[in-house]
Amino acid sequence: MDSQLYLKEIKLFHFKNYGKANFEFIDGINIITGLNGVGKTNLLDAIYILGLTKSYFMPNDRYLVQHEKKFYRIEGNWIKNTKKLKVAVKYTSSYAKQIDVNGKAGIKPMEHIGQIPIVLISPNDLELVSGLNEIRRRFMDITISQIDPNYLENLVTYIKVQKLRNALLTKSLFFDQIPLDLLESYELKLAHCGEFIHKSRLWFLQIFQPKFSEFYYQISGGLEDVSLRYTSDLETKNYLDLLKNGRNKDFEKGRTVYGIHRDKMALFIKGQPLQQEASQGQLKSFVLALKLAQYSILQDECKFNPILLLDDIFDKIDASRVGHILSMLSKDDFGQIFITDTHVDRVALLLEELKLNVNFKEMKIENSFDNLQIDPLN
Repeated sequence: MDSQLYLKEIKLFHFKNYGKANFEFIDGINIITGLNGVGKTNLLDAIYILGLTKSYFMPNDRYLVQHEKKFYRIEGNWIKNTKKLKVAVKYTSSYAKQIDVNGKAGIKPMEHIGQIPIVLISPNDLELVSGLNEIRRRFMDITISQIDPNYLENLVTYIKVQKLRNALLTKSLFFDQIPLDLLESYELKLAHCGEFIHKSRLWFLQIFQPKFSEFYYQISGGLEDVSLRYTSDLETKNYLDLLKNGRNKDFEKGRTVYGIHRDKMALFIKGQPLQQEASQGQLKSFVLALKLAQYSILQDECKFNPILLLDDIFDKIDASRVGHILSMLSKDDFGQIFITDTHVDRVALLLEELKLNVNFKEMKIENSFDNLQIDPLN
């Protein structure tokens, strides 16, 4: 399993429950074991931040700083296309987050996202299939943003202008007091960015749907027919007309009612809405298929294997199913993989029993505080 992108080493300073820690990895499967609470998930989140610049689990960076400390810093030494790549992310409460790439400071998140494509799969991802549409929109946004920097730029602009338009609507006591020139300028920008985002999502779903269906077929053994359905306010109407015709309603609500921020991605199994019909096992299979399809698209579009982070996904899964998943992940279709598990040796023993031709390294985290102990098991 030779990857064009892999993480050789990561250094953590005052990140979550890590005071100071250093980990070295291989280009293959890295198995991280240890009891609950020692920091396995935090380690995966740190890797995720090096690629996406934001935490997968926490909405605000201040929650990532170790208790009673004022900053965190993450450093990653990568190999990308045979060249060294050093990425550092630092956050302090008094300064904006700083991203350094190969010693160059002041890199903007928009400039960096997509350079290190990453997919993370976690037990929390059940919300992706059972939660609000906002979560599924975010899933699309994260995927497409790693492929197309123009998408991320349009998305950031859209969110900013939408907030400005909403503020304009709420500050005016009467509709005829709204400055029309300013309102129209916001609407032109929203329409431009919104139509770009809409077209990008349509493109994404066109190639995502067959990949998702194929992965679900492999995971479930072809037992159920599954599908996705995407709906948007822009399907039949011009965006600028939607905004203009909705002004009175928007003024009453104090917000922009129509737009791509209301797009929906509905999930179906055997023709019925997933949330109504699916068992817990089917929901987990849906999540895994969605994430593996996400991985496949990033792989195709970025032209190299993304990093795959698997956080405790084998919990409460029988050994035969774990073996089936490991067999799939051991193929050349995947690059560097990180797996966390509370069961010492479980994944390693299965890899050996299945006689899979794959490089793997297992490490056990004993204590993730200032006196960190890392026990390499092989």
